[in-house]
Amino acid sequence: MNTDFFIKPVQAIMTWKVWWSLLIGGVIGGVSNTVLQFLGMAGAGAIGMNVPKLNLNALGIMCLISAVTHAALFLKKSPLPNVTNGDDNTNQKP
Repeated sequence: MNTDFFIKPVQAIMTWKVWWSLLIGGVIGGVSNTVLQFLGMAGAGAIGMNVPKLNLNALGIMCLISAVTHAALFLKKSPLPNVTNGDDNTNQKP
């Protein structure tokens, strides 16, 4: 009896299009989180709380750092998909 069917887990096929869309979505989510934090600090300053002075240069640097961090975390969790030559027989044993 062949037990490979029961042992191997079912894995989703990660294509380049899906991989890029997930990477871009993660980066956009990280940058939007940074912008919301910036707006929250600006709102706190508007009601009289003592927060550091904020400017657009600081926002740009924070967004860049957030984008790089989220891209690195995505790459750690979902590395580059396998490159195939178009053959369907690449995973079969000879």
